[in-house]
Amino acid sequence: MYDKSTQSLIAVNLINIVMAVVFKWNVYDVMLVYWFQSVSIGIFTFFKLFTYPIEQIEREMDQGKVIEINDQAVKSPKAVKIMISGFFALHYGFFHLVYIIFIVGFALSEGFPLNLFGGLIGALLFFVNHFYSYLFYKDEAKNIETGEFDFNQSTAGLSIADIFSKPYTRIIPIHLTIMAGGFISHLITGGSFQNMIILLIFMGLKTIMDVMAHKKKHKQILFTAQDS
Repeated sequence: MYDKSTQSLIAVNLINIVMAVVFKWNVYDVMLVYWFQSVSIGIFTFFKLFTYPIEQIEREMDQGKVIEINDQAVKSPKAVKIMISGFFALHYGFFHLVYIIFIVGFALSEGFPLNLFGGLIGALLFFVNHFYSYLFYKDEAKNIETGEFDFNQSTAGLSIADIFSKPYTRIIPIHLTIMAGGFISHLITGGSFQNMIILLIFMGLKTIMDVMAHKKKHKQILFTAQDS
């Protein structure tokens, strides 16, 4: 059974599919919206890294986990948190800077005006969804009896290194799927209607992948319905 966070993610994706039809988006409009979604994921990932408890890092080190940055072992728990969150911001941010240059550059070179209004609406919807998801799982991580925050439960048992890498495993397949849809639509000369159908198919595939990745990430803290 889907939890409310997953339901809202499905709803946002479906709304964007409807907007793609209503506003007659091209592939670059779609990529722009999903770029904003990736940025939203990065913002909340950075916040998770920056607020990761020092005590948890110390426990991980006591268990023999070696945390390396550029092949250099970092021995200070505080330095680990600062360096990993900072490196994530630079690495993830640079990746998306290059990506947005690619989107805008190719759109302009091919004469496709970007629908910034629709893109901003889609961006806001995804940001609200990921913010709600963050609050939803943080709330579910509270101990029912004491009301205290259970950090391990909130992160599904992920280490700080796992949190660092998770966004990439989620967004890269999604964007490759949309780019594949755009590439195929450019190859087919059946007209704008046929290209839109192809784009919508790949947006549907993206939605499925998005939901699967979301549920996999939070599978240890999702609510499941109990048989009466």
